[in-house]
Amino acid sequence: MSPLVTSLIVFFGSIAVAALGFSLQRPLRLETQDQRTHASARAAIGQLAMLTIIVLGMVTAAVRDTYSSSNSVVSQSAVDAVALDRILEAFGPDATEARQQLKRTMLDRIEFMQSDDTYATADRQAVTDGSIAEGMYGAVYALRPDTDMKRDLRDRALQRISALTQSRWFFSVRPSPTPGVFLFVVGLWIFLQSFSLGLLGERNRADYFAICMLAVVFSSAAFLLLEVDEPFDGFLRVSVEPLQAAVQLMGR
Repeated sequence: MSPLVTSLIVFFGSIAVAALGFSLQRPLRLETQDQRTHASARAAIGQLAMLTIIVLGMVTAAVRDTYSSSNSVVSQSAVDAVALDRILEAFGPDATEARQQLKRTMLDRIEFMQSDDTYATADRQAVTDGSIAEGMYGAVYALRPDTDMKRDLRDRALQRISALTQSRWFFSVRPSPTPGVFLFVVGLWIFLQSFSLGLLGERNRADYFAICMLAVVFSSAAFLLLEVDEPFDGFLRVSVEPLQAAVQLMGR
């Protein structure tokens, strides 16, 4: 389920359960309860709201770290690609084919990251079918250095290719998203708060407005959480600008 659909479910679900709470006030005769009872119930709702906010904050911080690490891996891949291109350039004309293959590899990665399809699936398929990294490794390994300097350049190039291969698999095999059961429990807390506010609230515009604002806040939080949880898909994707800058520097 997409983050947008999930956030809409949270929004309209919160409004619906709050309306259900308002409709149950008279059958349950809650309007006859004294102010002390209402105050105790509202205090319990406040504690539940605070707990939900704390849990959402902790999860958001963890997801943000994953997003930041993905950004770091993309930037490091760009640095490794430029460094590898410079090493192959220093090796000489024999490495021209390997340099061209490196550039095609980076262009393919940029295309996959900008694609509307699921990036992990496309990238995994490209690695499986094309064996791009293995082909580039074989092309560099097949170079025949005739001096100690060129031997050192070839060894450094092979190390850079290994680093690029590891970062490529990070894009496809990355930390698992937030468990669905956890999101379900947090969503249940949100609906319970909305229902309680409707059950204990007053039938006036101020309470209606407060419930709508609560629905907006929680639905937007759910949207951002799920979007950042998938850094290579959706609206909030990891930027490909470092890779684009690396491709522009290649061959200069």
